[in-house]
Amino acid sequence: MTATEKKVNAILQEYQALKEAIQSSENQSPYFCMALKSKKEKTLLLQKTYLKISSDFNCQNIEQLKTELALKQLEKEELNSIPKGKGFVGAVRRKSVGDAINYLKDLIKMKENNFEFLFIQNL
Repeated sequence: MTATEKKVNAILQEYQALKEAIQSSENQSPYFCMALKSKKEKTLLLQKTYLKISSDFNCQNIEQLKTELALKQLEKEELNSIPKGKGFVGAVRRKSVGDAINYLKDLIKMKENNFEFLFIQNL
């Protein structure tokens, strides 16, 4: 299971738990009810994140993802070869590109394993 699959599963679990708690908020503590607004905002954020990953997954085929991955790997090699890119900004940029590479690898692996996204709104 890829890191992205784990993230998707964690999002679904947290979303489901929050949605159930919000729906039965009359049974919750007064402290929970005071925090209800932030719980609702959190569900929207989880939904947005899930839909972003789902969109990234569904909008490209494996070949497109592999092409994007190759470009990111070239970018990483270029960043590693530039001496002025060794400072803090360079480190942040390299980390960002590395994260993008891992994400693309995860999406490719998920497609190869025929991963299917659920409709989060139906939970």
